[in-house]
Parts: sequence; C-alpha cells; structure tokens
Amino acid sequence: MDIAAFNSLSTNLNKVMQDAVAEYLKELGIKFDVAAYLAEASADHHQIATEMLFHGADIWPETDQVDLCLAA
Repeated sequence: MDIAAFNSLSTNLNKVMQDAVAEYLKELGIKFDVAAYLAEASADHHQIATEMLFHGADIWPETDQVDLCLAA
C-alpha cells in the first residue's frame, strides 16, 4: 500500500473510532466531545490508528523512507 493510501486509511480509521465511541456513549446517555478529546488527549490519536493498522491488521505503507516506520 502506498504511503498516501495508508495515511488516508489511518485517518479514516481514526474518524471511525471517534464516531464509534461517540455513538456508544450516546447510547449510554453520555455526551462525547470529540474536540475536547483531541485538544486534551495524552496519546497521539493518529498514532493509535496507525498502530492498529501495523499490528492488528498487518498493513504497512510501502516507502523508501525508513524513518516513517521506526515507531512501529
């Protein structure tokens, strides 16, 4: 998968996760403020989605830039 497609997939996965959390909490009667989460989160939400693709789905971008994958 080329890096642009990987980044798009990671971004979309991140959005799906946020939407799923918001929907789940809404069902419980709890409001989820995505903007507050993004502003105050202690973890890098993009990194979490990326690691889900790396380690959970075994999807890696094809790139010549070794430093893009060092965190994994």
